Amino acid sequence: MYPKGSLNGGILFRIWGLSLLIILMFCGNILADTQNLYLEGGKFSVDSGGTIERLISGMTGHPGRMRLKAGFHVDQGIGEFEKIRIEIKKGSQTIYNGSCYSIHAPSNKTPKCDLTINITSAMITSPDNYVLKVNNNSGKRIKDFAIRKLGFEPLLPDFQSTWTPDCPSSINLDMEGTPFILEKGDSKTRDLSGVVRKEGRITILAKWHTVTLIPNVFVKLKVELLRPDGSVAKSVSYYSFHAPTDKSPRFGVSLMSYEMTQSDAGKVGKWKIKVTNTSNDKIDGFNIEKGNDGNPYVKSFQSTYKENCQ
Repeated sequence: MYPKGSLNGGILFRIWGLSLLIILMFCGNILADTQNLYLEGGKFSVDSGGTIERLISGMTGHPGRMRLKAGFHVDQGIGEFEKIRIEIKKGSQTIYNGSCYSIHAPSNKTPKCDLTINITSAMITSPDNYVLKVNNNSGKRIKDFAIRKLGFEPLLPDFQSTWTPDCPSSINLDMEGTPFILEKGDSKTRDLSGVVRKEGRITILAKWHTVTLIPNVFVKLKVELLRPDGSVAKSVSYYSFHAPTDKSPRFGVSLMSYEMTQSDAGKVGKWKIKVTNTSNDKIDGFNIEKGNDGNPYVKSFQSTYKENCQ
């Protein structure tokens, strides 16, 4: 029977919903495509008239956007701000060339070293490294140059240079057929649509209801992700996505994710999901998305495939 939810049950689900939102926001940050950039050797100083070159690491083999931020100080010049010239090169190609002030310079000192640089497919194909060249033509020695905040720097805001590749969007997975019923001890296998034959992450979420006379009964099911050749890529025994907080592990909090390898991507055919009812109750409405489920306690969710972009 679909859970009706008493007053206490409603409060419990609202608490669960808030907890899930916080967890998913945290997971979203973990799984984001934006990556931090790092400078070879950490921070450095540049004498007046001097030039220093350092490698930039953290870029990936995709077009995208480099967000380069730089902070530095005038040596023995508290409250002084000077511009320096920055070049970003890839081999013999100059990607950026310009002068700027430290990220923490006052508002009347522009432009700041906060640069957004588009990296094209043509640039990516070059095997050369990305190089940052700093030319100090300010007339004063510059110290503690860095592209992210390092150590105790009370005068600097927290900042970090980043790389954001142009990644394909997540693809919503679709399960063949309609939500299904599963008797005690039975199994069903369904095709999945939306998985691309490239290395990436498959994330399965699922919900179902128990068919009982007693409301708010939740049971675990065995859910397996099958490769096109029928072998098991991932197997879990979880509660439904909308189960209360005392039911663990459950879909949405415990992730059923699988990282497809190059070997997986080469397999021809459909990926599948196999569900086995290991409980003592009949279940109804199994699906890998909310779909048309009218139960208000089943919040919107979707199983996905995301191509690797790192």
